[in-house]
Amino acid sequence: MAGPSRTAEIAQAVGISDSTARRRLTKLIERGAVVQVGGPNSPTARYELCEER
Repeated sequence: MAGPSRTAEIAQAVGISDSTARRRLTKLIERGAVVQVGGPNSPTARYELCEER
């Protein structure tokens, strides 16, 4: 995957459920490893890796 991806795309790519992907993405956002593009709870929200610090 290149660029921002939807929760369902990420879940399918790594073989986990959408709800598990959401929980893990939330943790990655809290750690600063991932950024959400689009509003919270938005059906069009996408996620992308943060650039290395």
